[in-house]
Amino acid sequence: MPDAGDPWVATLDRVPAGAAVTLHTRGGFHLNPDYPVSFTPDVASTAGLLPTRVELMGALVKSACEGSEKLHCAASAPLPLATAPEHARVSGVLAFGVCDEHQCLIPKVALWQQW
Repeated sequence: MPDAGDPWVATLDRVPAGAAVTLHTRGGFHLNPDYPVSFTPDVASTAGLLPTRVELMGALVKSACEGSEKLHCAASAPLPLATAPEHARVSGVLAFGVCDEHQCLIPKVALWQQW
């Protein structure tokens, strides 16, 4: 569950092709283009994510921040599932970077979804 004070919201969603992670920044923050976005499944995940640590930078679909062509405030990426997520649990840790004009943060957010 996201904390209302966090400058981001990260979700794990079911999509037609399986599962996807989505990031939205808030409070003047944007995604850090220099920090890799990855998802590491945990032992409770039963959907069979491959490989063990999934680098998502190449798969990210980014949306620009309002009033900026260079900064991105939202992104989503599919997760490569080895099996269909029907009646499965997808869970793990999403790592990413966000920055504002004063600081950069590197959150590691636990996400899970049961279908």
